[in-house]
Amino acid sequence: MNSGTSMIVFKTLLTSIIIFSHLNTLIAQTPSDSLKLIWTDVNKSDSIRFKSISEFYYINTYAQPDSIILLTKYHYNLAKQKNSTKQMASALNERSYAYYIKGDLNKSSEILKQSIELFKLINEPKNLAVIQSNLGFIYFEEKKYLEAFLSLNESLKFIKKENLKTSESRLLTKLGEIYSILDELDLAMNYFNQAESICMATEVNKKNQLGSILENKAEVYYRLKNFKLAIDYSKKAIKEFNHSNNKYDIATCYLLMAKSYNQINDEIKSLENLEKSLQISYELNNNSKIINALLLKFNIIYNSNPLKALEGAENILKLITKQTSNETKAELYELLYKCYKHNNQTDLALLMIEEKSKCNDIIQLENNRIFIIKQTIKNDYQHQLEINNEIKNNEKDILKKTFTKGIIVAVVLMLIIFTLLIIRHRRKNLINMKSLENLLIEIDDLKSKEKLNLIIESKNYSLNKNKIESFINQKLNKTDWKVLNILLENPEITNKAISDLAFLSIDGIGSSLRRMYMYFNITETNYKKVVLIKRAIEISNSN
Repeated sequence: MNSGTSMIVFKTLLTSIIIFSHLNTLIAQTPSDSLKLIWTDVNKSDSIRFKSISEFYYINTYAQPDSIILLTKYHYNLAKQKNSTKQMASALNERSYAYYIKGDLNKSSEILKQSIELFKLINEPKNLAVIQSNLGFIYFEEKKYLEAFLSLNESLKFIKKENLKTSESRLLTKLGEIYSILDELDLAMNYFNQAESICMATEVNKKNQLGSILENKAEVYYRLKNFKLAIDYSKKAIKEFNHSNNKYDIATCYLLMAKSYNQINDEIKSLENLEKSLQISYELNNNSKIINALLLKFNIIYNSNPLKALEGAENILKLITKQTSNETKAELYELLYKCYKHNNQTDLALLMIEEKSKCNDIIQLENNRIFIIKQTIKNDYQHQLEINNEIKNNEKDILKKTFTKGIIVAVVLMLIIFTLLIIRHRRKNLINMKSLENLLIEIDDLKSKEKLNLIIESKNYSLNKNKIESFINQKLNKTDWKVLNILLENPEITNKAISDLAFLSIDGIGSSLRRMYMYFNITETNYKKVVLIKRAIEISNSN
């Protein structure tokens, strides 16, 4: 190839590299980049700049804790420059949580306390209560369970009072975790269910809230040896955590799934989930998560390749720090003991037994301390339960008294209403009786023909059929005429009595009466028979 051709190829290659570089830059543009342009723009208002920083935290805290730590320094300096104590406190709080994600609890606790002191200065009780609850989270990670319990409960009282449902659900979940650690799994699940109910009832949508509850339920099911449910709930939790790119808890869920699959002898799926957990833990640079995942990995590998397991275990030993838990160390020494024993390295195997024994002694002391804490916390729970029961009983007594008073008032009102109805009914009956009496008097008067000054006995009086038929413009049949004449003798007679006298059915008598009510235009609802015969007599007496 000549020099000219080489130059052309070089230029083409260089151009391609430049274009590809620009293309990568364009592709790499993310919402985070857009946010950075906002918070670094001095022409933007302070509120907009701080809001963009807050949004960056929301997107990246769980995925990029190192980036968050760097940003919090910028955030803190900007807040200090703008004389915003609240934003300074917020920056420290976010930095504390980033170190918490990285597993550096000492730094997390130290920085969080600084944040709390600043929040005290601005006198915002709601924010202070929420931030102070974070201290309970750190106590929990440091295995200071009593301090964690007291801190969380103190915050919970205020948060309930202020009706901060998102924070209430979050604290109930963490209290459930404490009971879970203390092996009070029923109480733990009770708290998780309360937290989940709040999420569902109030549509709490704060990031990771539901995912955290599902993750803790998965852990409880694992400890109850219900590995299928542990896997199912871990998958549900991962789905929730993916919404906020919460790699910290996603790594935990994958590790829990790996442990569950290992318990049901599904080595392939166990290792698959282990690799996912490890990959994320390396991204987060979380040493404790890396150690736990590697421990499980090489325990599984030991069954098929003890030498590879030994190499892996010795590498894990180099990762051990002061913050590594004694439980993890004991598990590592157990693995190393098995590997050395298999490799006929007796001295090293015995040394691992000694180291494991030291860890177990410390663990036993810790368990004794936890037992005392457990009793204290259980007593507190029982005390709270008794208080709640007393409150419920008082409420029941009040309700019972109120209900009893309500019944008495209702009974009195019913008696008053019933008495009034009786009085009204009696008055109505008296009026009707008076009306009937008047009608009967009128009938007697008509029959007596007072207008003609003739004294006629009822039994000698007869109705005028022609006049009646002419008036109603209808022909009366035999039944109708017979019924009218019976009524003439006794206007108050019953249908049954008319039926007996006329040798007809009751239905026939009723039909006849209804027909004549229509003929004579009788509309009164009371004493229709009396009014009917009165009308017939009036027509018969008419000229």
